[in-house]
Amino acid sequence: MNPKSPNSNPKSLIVNRREAPPPSPTNSSLPPLPAADGRSTYPTAPEPRSAEFHPTVWGDFFITLVFHSEESVSGWNQQIESLKEEVMVMLSATDAKLSQKLNLIDTIERLWSKKKKK
Repeated sequence: MNPKSPNSNPKSLIVNRREAPPPSPTNSSLPPLPAADGRSTYPTAPEPRSAEFHPTVWGDFFITLVFHSEESVSGWNQQIESLKEEVMVMLSATDAKLSQKLNLIDTIERLWSKKKKK
C-alpha cells in the first residue's frame, strides 16, 4: 500500500465505512411476537379524550339545517314584502296619532330584538 493514498490508513477505512443500523422492531414487516401472556407487543394507542371537548357555539344548527326550495323562499319573500307595505301604510296613516305610531315602532323594535336573541 502506498502511504500517500487515502485508503492506506486503517483508521480512514473505519471512518469512511458506513454500517447500516440494526433494524428496529417497529420498522419490521413481520407481525409482532406475542408476549408471554398472549398479548401483542405493539403499544396500544391511547383512547381519544372526546369528552373534554366543549360544545360548539353553533349547537346543532348545521346538523338540522333544512334547505328549502326556491318556491318556498319566494313565497316567504312575497309575504315579507306585503307585511312591509302594511307597516308603511300604518306609519303613513294621517288619522293615527303620534303616540300610536311610536307604540307601533316600539313594538316592532321589541319583536326584532326578541328575534335576534333566539
